[in-house]
Amino acid sequence: MRMLHLSKLGCRAAALAMAMALGLAALPAAPEVTGSVQVTGAWSRPTPPVSAMAAAYLTITNSGAKADRLLAARTPAAASAEINETRLEGGLSKMRPLASLEIPPGQTLRFEPGALHIMLLGIVRPLKSGTLYPLTLNFRDAGAVTVQVRVRDEP
Repeated sequence: MRMLHLSKLGCRAAALAMAMALGLAALPAAPEVTGSVQVTGAWSRPTPPVSAMAAAYLTITNSGAKADRLLAARTPAAASAEINETRLEGGLSKMRPLASLEIPPGQTLRFEPGALHIMLLGIVRPLKSGTLYPLTLNFRDAGAVTVQVRVRDEP
């Protein structure tokens, strides 16, 4: 009887550990802070098996007293990454790459669908819901900030 009791306890502990692990996987990634720049909420949508492009969305906050500039992005999940902006021009949605992007002091920039985003070109493999991939943002003053991008169906 004692062994049965211990095995029930072992199953309960394993189930508790599994539930905790699944719960932690659902939490947003911790913010990355370098100097006065904080990057939070990085996410992407899953991609179809044949897609060569994807987009990453996130929030950048500059809590410093002077502006910083986002210069570039890179990830091992894609051949290249660009800072992009989508705008409505003459009733049409147009996307264009930006050479860099200023983050004014005390301001927050939101990268979201239909607006600012990081365009991933030549993705290495399809992005699957529930996975993570690293994305490094290079800032003029803050330097390189690497975040984990969570792939999910909804923001």
